[in-house]
Amino acid sequence: MDSNGSAAGHSVADGVAMIRRRASQPSPRPPVVLVHGGMHGAWMWTDVQEWLGTRGWDSVAVDLLSHGRSRALPAEQWLSRSLLDSAFEIDVACQSLSDHPLPPVVLAWSMGGLAALAHAAGTHRTLFALVLLCPVVPAPFGGPEIPIPVTPDEAFGPFPADVAHRLFYDGMPAGRAAAFSERLQAESPQAVLEATRWTAELDVSGIKVPTLAVGAENDQLVPAASVQSLAAAIPGASYLQLRGVGHGVPVNPGWETVLSMVTSWLSFPA
Repeated sequence: MDSNGSAAGHSVADGVAMIRRRASQPSPRPPVVLVHGGMHGAWMWTDVQEWLGTRGWDSVAVDLLSHGRSRALPAEQWLSRSLLDSAFEIDVACQSLSDHPLPPVVLAWSMGGLAALAHAAGTHRTLFALVLLCPVVPAPFGGPEIPIPVTPDEAFGPFPADVAHRLFYDGMPAGRAAAFSERLQAESPQAVLEATRWTAELDVSGIKVPTLAVGAENDQLVPAASVQSLAAAIPGASYLQLRGVGHGVPVNPGWETVLSMVTSWLSFPA
């Protein structure tokens, strides 16, 4: 049990590690699958899961393969692995919630957003909704290329603490940002290329899941205009732009306000 009385537990299925946190009280709300961004893991959602649990939301935070507690892929496979391939892990997480009476919401951030798009575009599952926070976008929605050097046959990063603070944690106090930075891990160069050169090919026009795409005005990694263009290409999708904040919207101060906006959009006010 956590400090708020919500039951939490770790599990692994098909090599995919997950942290499930049950709502403190039964409620008629759908469960939420939480998908981390590049260099991160399920650990980044700890506070979000507690917040959701006290408000009646079951949640599962997933570690993508070769991240956190999930199975490490062979080096050659991991180095060339596309973000689109992580639709697999999201499907495993959705399957883990099959005991719930409602289909899940998939809520994903950054690189995880592109994986979630791939899952929504290809899945035969019913999803309650798709929420994309500052998602990496497929071609042709990307902005200018981000000119960081990427070597295709070498792991990328993780970012040094000062760079991570600037790009991910710009709103955080220095000490907390340093603690987050210490947990970052190296990333697949293929994934980084897709996130900086906008090279992933994915047709989003057939996505039928109710979708909310959230951009951030001061995002230095994914331009808000790119997120808005993505939303315009998904039938019926909604777009929300956050003012005065950067890329790390699920972890930086003010994340509770963002979650309140998301749950209101889902028609389940916090």
